[in-house]
Amino acid sequence: MFCLLPAAAYSCFAFFAGCLLMPVLPVLESGGFGAEILENSGLLITALAGLGAALIFLFPLLREEGDESSLKSRGIICMTVLAVSASLFFNTLLNLIPFTKEAMAPLGREEGGSSLLLMAAAVCLAGPAGEEGAFRAFCFRHLRKELGFPGAALLSSLFFGIYHGNLVQGIYAFLLGLVLCWSMEIFGTVKAPLACHMAANASSLILAWTVGKQDLGTGTMVFLCLCSGCIMTVMMVCSTGKVRRNDNETTVNRNPML
Repeated sequence: MFCLLPAAAYSCFAFFAGCLLMPVLPVLESGGFGAEILENSGLLITALAGLGAALIFLFPLLREEGDESSLKSRGIICMTVLAVSASLFFNTLLNLIPFTKEAMAPLGREEGGSSLLLMAAAVCLAGPAGEEGAFRAFCFRHLRKELGFPGAALLSSLFFGIYHGNLVQGIYAFLLGLVLCWSMEIFGTVKAPLACHMAANASSLILAWTVGKQDLGTGTMVFLCLCSGCIMTVMMVCSTGKVRRNDNETTVNRNPML
C-alpha cells in the first residue's frame, strides 16, 4: 500500500493544478486567451502535475546519485534506440489486435487543436519526469528491496498501467514500464528510464503526427512490429551483456545509494 503513494500523489497534483487553473480561466478569457487556454488545459494540468511529482520523487534521487551514476553518451544512444523500437513495437502490436485496435484513438487526432509546443513539453518532458520519479525512483526502488527485480518490475509496471486509467493505454504503459524497470536495473540510475521514457513519448508523438491517421495496412504493420521487436530485443541483450561485463556494480541491487 505504501507504494501506491506515487499514484495518489500524482492525482492530488493534477487536482490542485486544475484548481489553480479554474480562477485564472475567466481572467484569460476576458483578455481573449480563454479559448486557447481551455483547449490546452489538459496538457497544462499534465505538465504541472508532472513537475510537482518530479520535485518530490525524482530530483532528490538525482541529487543523491550525483555524477557517479551519470549516463554516458553510449548509454543515452542505447536508451534512445531501445525506447523508439519499444514504442513502435508496442504501438504496432496493439494496432494488430482487433480488440485493442478499435479502442485506440490516434494521439494526433485527440490533441489535434492543442499547441504542439505545449504538448511536447507536457508529454515529452514534464510527464516522463514526474512518472519516472513516482513509479521508478520511488515505487520500483522500494519494491525492489522486498520482492527482487521480477516482482518489483511487474508490480510497479502494473501500478503504472492502472494509473493511466484506460485499458489500451494501460496495457501499453504496463509493457513500457517493464522496459523502463529493466533499464534502471541494468544501468543502476534513474537517468536511464528517464531518457528512455522521454524518447519513447517523443517517438509516439512523431508517429501520431506523421502516420497516425493513415491506414498502413496489415502487412506493413506486421513488418514494422517484427522489425521493431527484433531491434528492441537485440538492444536489451547487447546492453545487458556489455554493462555487466564492464561493471557488475551498476545494477540496482548493488547500488550503494539504495
